[in-house]
Amino acid sequence: MKPNSILNTVGLLITAVVFSVIGAGDVHAQDNTPASETSAPQSTASKVLKQPCAGPSGILCPGGMKCIDDPSDKCDPTKDGINCVGICVAGAPASKVKQPCAGPSGITCPGGMTCIDDPSDKCDPTKDGVNCVGMCVAR
Repeated sequence: MKPNSILNTVGLLITAVVFSVIGAGDVHAQDNTPASETSAPQSTASKVLKQPCAGPSGILCPGGMKCIDDPSDKCDPTKDGINCVGICVAGAPASKVKQPCAGPSGITCPGGMTCIDDPSDKCDPTKDGVNCVGMCVAR
């Protein structure tokens, strides 16, 4: 096969996959059940997805949102620290829990904040280097 025909074939396959994925969301099964026999629609509150933040990956919230502890999990950020994943919420008050930064994962602080050594831990960045997790503070 010529290189151009291979590229054309690959391009067509990619296009087919993309349209299959995009179109799959619009496919709905139809049934002949009368409207009186169908169940009531579920509330939209149960369908709202929580956007994760923080945690070992240091995920940041989008602008205008803040990361708070997820009350539905069993992780306690005061004990488990960086291992706890939070949730993004709009208009949340500033968290009193220290937001971790740096460390082995290289977590960065959100805009307007800088990473400093956490004076409450026993880790000395001059001795332990990258293994020390810091904390984010306002600039």
